[in-house]
Amino acid sequence: MPRTTSIRNKLAGKHVLKCANHTINYRDVGFDGLYLYTMMYEWMCENGWHARDDENFPEKVYIERKSESGKEIWIFWILERPLEGAPKGFATEHMDLKFHFITLKSHEIVYKGKKMQTNKGEIELLNNAYILINEDYWSKKQSILKKFHTILQKRTLQKKIFDWQKELKIEAQNLREAVNTYMKLHTFKPEKETGEYWLKRTGE
Repeated sequence: MPRTTSIRNKLAGKHVLKCANHTINYRDVGFDGLYLYTMMYEWMCENGWHARDDENFPEKVYIERKSESGKEIWIFWILERPLEGAPKGFATEHMDLKFHFITLKSHEIVYKGKKMQTNKGEIELLNNAYILINEDYWSKKQSILKKFHTILQKRTLQKKIFDWQKELKIEAQNLREAVNTYMKLHTFKPEKETGEYWLKRTGE
């Protein structure tokens, strides 16, 4: 029988606390794709997701295809950091970012009487922010703690876990608004739903 390809979900079977899942769509002329890419890299460094002196930036995928309609580019960033304030080894914070550039072409504009090289096309940015609980953390403790795993987590850490989720949600929102500011999109408050971007795009 021919072999079939399966895609494994890296979060399957793990204790994941969802914090944010944002999508931004933008289609226009006069933006700078390289500047956007660099700006987001700098934002990650400034907010403790990556050290500038570390050459191993977690860009896991870069795919570029060219056609008559322009370039199509896929970029995946998989970032993580220790959860500040949590017991050592208990949990990590994550941001999975996907860039999708469609029909990307060079475009020249005149700004203040000067010609500038920019881009035109469509950009889709996806950000999945979450906290990953290390389920092996409690198994390394004394056997008496194993029995009270559920009680300790639900009672002792319940409020802290809620606060950690809220903090990461706000941070993901700050990144979204930084992108919106550059793209000159309307900025939404944290309680607004991602769907508004799609409604704005389709005109519904």
